[in-house]
Amino acid sequence: MFNRISARQLRAYRALVQTGSVTRAAETLNLSQPTISRQISMLEESLGFRLFERLGNNRLVPSELGERFYREVEGTLQGLEELNWIARGISTSQRERIRVTATPPVLNSDFFIAAVNQFTRDHPDVELRIQWDLRTQIEAAVVGRRSDIGVSAGPSEHPALVDTELLLINAALAVPVSHPLANKKDATVDDVPPRELLLDQGRPILPHMVHAGTGWPASEPGPLDVQMSLTAMRLVSTGNRVVICEPLSCDWFAGTVAFVPYRPAIDIYYGCFQLRDRSASDAQRAFVKQLVTSANEWQTKHAQFRV
Repeated sequence: MFNRISARQLRAYRALVQTGSVTRAAETLNLSQPTISRQISMLEESLGFRLFERLGNNRLVPSELGERFYREVEGTLQGLEELNWIARGISTSQRERIRVTATPPVLNSDFFIAAVNQFTRDHPDVELRIQWDLRTQIEAAVVGRRSDIGVSAGPSEHPALVDTELLLINAALAVPVSHPLANKKDATVDDVPPRELLLDQGRPILPHMVHAGTGWPASEPGPLDVQMSLTAMRLVSTGNRVVICEPLSCDWFAGTVAFVPYRPAIDIYYGCFQLRDRSASDAQRAFVKQLVTSANEWQTKHAQFRV
């Protein structure tokens, strides 16, 4: 039965998940409402389970099985949205497209922005498609050929990937510039008041901290738990709390946030992942080379974050 699933059904399904309304899904895809409903019914018949539950005001929400299905096929659904973009590039043969997937800390980092700016200046005929994903999905995106280049903390041990080292840096304690710790040469676990600490229990840096014997996670967690690095940095910049973090965006917050090297040193590796069995184009090699160059320049400028 599964061979009857079509791209049209999946597009209708994705639009309905995102909008929660047959009316808005139809408007998004420029189709009629009966067409959307028919595509969803055909997809449910092929799958053998209901994808949506109906609430009041004709609003639809994914069923439990529908949520599981969406999580499993989300990458495929995203690929469907790229078909027009891919076809246009092949038909015109004028621009090469490079898909780069990275985690939010990398996407907002000083070295990554510098690399993208320089590469686009040097290669105006190459189109970069920059997208974000979780660290746990970066390798899968490259292996599944949904991305040409992945950039993230690592290293990667996936046998299908080549891992090019970009940075090996130490974690820092980010504090408001007015904080008593701002002018210290370095900071230790004893310097950090637990109630001031922004601590995301899911952040990849925590295992590094435990391995380094720093005593975290704290026995008395603070009242604020933040998952996104950029959000944490912005809170710190307003004078609210401190955070142990990767100092990738220190220049962006210069003047409002001080980044104090954390001791004992917690090493954080950043690498660039590509498929091992796939020949990279000249443009892809040039982008990776620019990433390495920009990372080296950043490392030289911020030598305090490497013991």
